[in-house]
Amino acid sequence: MAHVSVLSQSPVLACMCSGPFQESLNQLISLPDDDAANFGLLLEFLYQDNLPDLIVSGSNAYIETLADIYILADKYQLQTLKEAVISQLRSWDGLYDTPMDFFTMAHRIYHDISHSVSDKSLHDYFLEQARLKLPLLTSYGVGYLEELLDRGGRFATDVFKVQHDLMIDVKTFRDQLEKKLTQSCHDGEIAAERYRLLSERLANAEEQHALSLKNMQGQLTKTQKDLGATRDKSNKLCTKHIVTNYVSINHRTALVILAALNGSVSTENTSEMDTTKYSRMEEVAIPSVETPSCVKFLVDSDQMGSRFASKVFTITVGDSNSTFSAHANILSKSPVLARMCQAPFQESLTGHIDLPDESAEDFGFLLEYLYIENLAVPLFDTEEDEVAFANKLADIYIIADKYQVISLKFRIVKEFISITPFSDNPSAFFQMAHRMYHDTSGSKSDGPFRDYFEYRAALLMRYMNDDVLEVLDGLLEDGGKFAVDIAKAMRRELDYEVCERLKDQHTLAETESTLIAVTSTMEAVKEDLVAADEREKVAARTGKDVKVQLRYEHDKYNKSKIQHGHHHPSCTFCTFSDS
Repeated sequence: MAHVSVLSQSPVLACMCSGPFQESLNQLISLPDDDAANFGLLLEFLYQDNLPDLIVSGSNAYIETLADIYILADKYQLQTLKEAVISQLRSWDGLYDTPMDFFTMAHRIYHDISHSVSDKSLHDYFLEQARLKLPLLTSYGVGYLEELLDRGGRFATDVFKVQHDLMIDVKTFRDQLEKKLTQSCHDGEIAAERYRLLSERLANAEEQHALSLKNMQGQLTKTQKDLGATRDKSNKLCTKHIVTNYVSINHRTALVILAALNGSVSTENTSEMDTTKYSRMEEVAIPSVETPSCVKFLVDSDQMGSRFASKVFTITVGDSNSTFSAHANILSKSPVLARMCQAPFQESLTGHIDLPDESAEDFGFLLEYLYIENLAVPLFDTEEDEVAFANKLADIYIIADKYQVISLKFRIVKEFISITPFSDNPSAFFQMAHRMYHDTSGSKSDGPFRDYFEYRAALLMRYMNDDVLEVLDGLLEDGGKFAVDIAKAMRRELDYEVCERLKDQHTLAETESTLIAVTSTMEAVKEDLVAADEREKVAARTGKDVKVQLRYEHDKYNKSKIQHGHHHPSCTFCTFSDS
């Protein structure tokens, strides 16, 4: 039992109670599709304007109850109740035992509601939680999420938005690391230049010190020679004087010892710092596709004649009724056409095959491949021709899949790998791929193409803008394997960005270590410069002492000459006379 004024808070229930409906006349509303307990909670909210706290220790049963209440609130257009459910979901941290519980609940709600403007709070809550849950998925969880994405709808679109935002965050962090790495490399180059200048200064100082020491040693040697010559000359003069005066003298020999201090300077060799430049380029191996032996049509030399000796079929293709003629043995390379050429089908009896749904041009390429086993699509010269070439390959791939010519499918994948179409137009690539996914059977022989698509999509996702995202959102609405492979490509790109970020961090750490080593080397160079200055000062003092001693000896010689007229203090006569 409920009051009409209370039920009128819901526009749906208000119509039942007041309009010309049977419920209004009988005053009885029958809701066989709704759960009694959940509808009771809805009534309790209508009376009390408050939702009981249903979350107890994050139990999955209570989470499912909240999902059911939200779906009921959407069904009966109760915006306040929807906001109350979202508020309870936000009020609990660690609400979900696993990320899969969250995506299961979200997919259930997304599937059963109308997605009106009033669901904005739900979408915001889903985007916030999905951003936290996606990186925590295990390999099993990723497979489960791919099953949900295969069903398409708004759920697949929002999951893709979250993955795209995560990729943008990783790219932003990577750009910041690149800027920091560039600055570190620049600082390293400046430090290396300073190290080089200090090394040159040290080398010049060592060279000047060695030259100065050599000059002082030469001057000291010359002075010693002059002193020896002066001593010999003085002794000769004294001896001549003694002989001339017939004087007997006692010999007292005065020995003058001149000591020269010699210093040696050891020089240390310095080596230039090796600098290494780092690259984030990474070659991504393109999957190689080889034709299995079961689809290679190898013809022995003795069978070449029999291939063209078989029955000739006339084939009418397209609305224009273009006519082709082909041998049965050639058509038998396609399992589908081979069945048409065999009894008891009408085509086998009449020798005529009618294919009104096919394009004459595409079937011509298929037939030419069956004959010469070569793909003769015209080459391209411009970017527009390249896109047209890729779309034509897609058309041929679809018809090859339809008639199960597996070797031609593999050959087309190789052609896709050898070119790089849609580099500036990712939207056209995704539209072409979506058409191929939609118009093919999705058998195991499509595995190489799906691998190529996942690789190529991951590369193009680095250059997507808002227009491309809008196109991709529309394509994801259909779900299917296209949505699953888009999710795989997005995860592959995220893994690549994470690896690049780790490499950048490692490179940055190595650069910082190099800067520390350069700083230590600069400190050692400064210490060497200080030591070189000290050695230069010691050498200067040594030269000054030598000059002082030479001047002292010269003064003694002049003094002796003044006293004796020509004698030197070192001669025996002067010594005897002084005594």
